[in-house]
Amino acid sequence: MAKFFVKSGDIEGDLAYIRGNDAHHMMNVLRMKTGDSVELGLLGKSCEAEIVSFAGDSVCLKIVRDLPDNESDIRFHLLLGISKGEKMDWVIEKATELGVWSIIPVMLARCVVQLDGKSAGKKRERWQRIAEAAAKQCRRSHIPEILQPCKLNKAVLTLPENTEIIALWENENEAAYKTALRNTQSKDIALVIGAEGGIEVAEIELLRKNGAVTAGLGSRILRAETAAITALALASYELADLGGVK
Repeated sequence: MAKFFVKSGDIEGDLAYIRGNDAHHMMNVLRMKTGDSVELGLLGKSCEAEIVSFAGDSVCLKIVRDLPDNESDIRFHLLLGISKGEKMDWVIEKATELGVWSIIPVMLARCVVQLDGKSAGKKRERWQRIAEAAAKQCRRSHIPEILQPCKLNKAVLTLPENTEIIALWENENEAAYKTALRNTQSKDIALVIGAEGGIEVAEIELLRKNGAVTAGLGSRILRAETAAITALALASYELADLGGVK
């Protein structure tokens, strides 16, 4: 079944409405008909629904039954140093597939890309579309929220209360990442990843003042995008459902 997400304002009892581009895609690309079944993501859960009617640019569906939840009990938040080119697009797509809950694009001191208010808003909208498309593709119940790009001190303050922070730092040679993961107690875990230039010592100190621990991924220096996906995959395997057990 194709997957679509429904906004909370587009639900009326056991009826749901899909509008705009998704409705156009259903009618004119997939050429769906009344009675066809789709999977809906709504209010953080997944449901099966049948198409009831088409009206203009809107599709009306009747919710038939709930589907099993495929989200982990652990919520991973990625504080991601902004990379140049299409690297950010790729990381956001793959992180969504791996189950990330939210992503905060961070303008670190060594980031080549520094965004102002207008360009930051446009980038965030683009990255949110990428996350939604990836969530549909892997049939998640939740679309990761891509927050407004910001500086590190503000990013830390946006995290949920009691979030445990692990900063992956290329200069950390003593504390292993696997140990840091196994010592976590919270349901909210933030992973901090630098951009191409890494993370400055002053930024590491800021993170430590906010309760973060630093950890290394091994003896080799990984590219920023490789480190982000490696860290998230290992965390999901160690603490969540990547290995097949929720």
